[in-house]
Amino acid sequence: MIKAVVFDLDHTLFDRYETLRQVVPFFRERFKITEGITDEFIAEKICWADKQYVHNGWHQILAYLCENNVFAEDIVYEEYEAFLLSCFRKVAARYPFTIPALEEIRSMGYKTGIITNIPADKLEAIASALKTTPAFLAGWEEPSNISAIYNDKIYNIPFYQEDARIVGGSNNLGGGLIEWVKQCYYLKE
Repeated sequence: MIKAVVFDLDHTLFDRYETLRQVVPFFRERFKITEGITDEFIAEKICWADKQYVHNGWHQILAYLCENNVFAEDIVYEEYEAFLLSCFRKVAARYPFTIPALEEIRSMGYKTGIITNIPADKLEAIASALKTTPAFLAGWEEPSNISAIYNDKIYNIPFYQEDARIVGGSNNLGGGLIEWVKQCYYLKE
């Protein structure tokens, strides 16, 4: 019997590509952009590269942007990474259904939780953009036997695998973050 629904964050509870589009104007503040390159061009390229390469690392996304002459000068990867992380702590685009869906699922008596490998402060930024709290997203506001995974730490998921449903996630992360959780961190009979 299903007792819990566990959500991934990217592309499930918040819109990663719209978030990337909202980050684009910050590029001009931090980096010298090639003359004639529009924000729309950067958004198109970064979203495409994110779809293709995010599971292999941001260095491939940066390489793709450089190959497409987005930047007028060489960019050091560490600077690019720090820049993106700072942007992701400020910006997260929401889906209109996220909060109502979580509320409806909980009203039906199911526990909810999240699975993500993002840092806690990014979870705070997403919650802020969704006009809610990290506790609400993670299902911590009510006493619950389900929690979250973030920052490579696992917090209290005492359900048998068959008692929870996973919504979202990718199977491209070395067998998949979701599959890893299912195999390792649900209660075993």
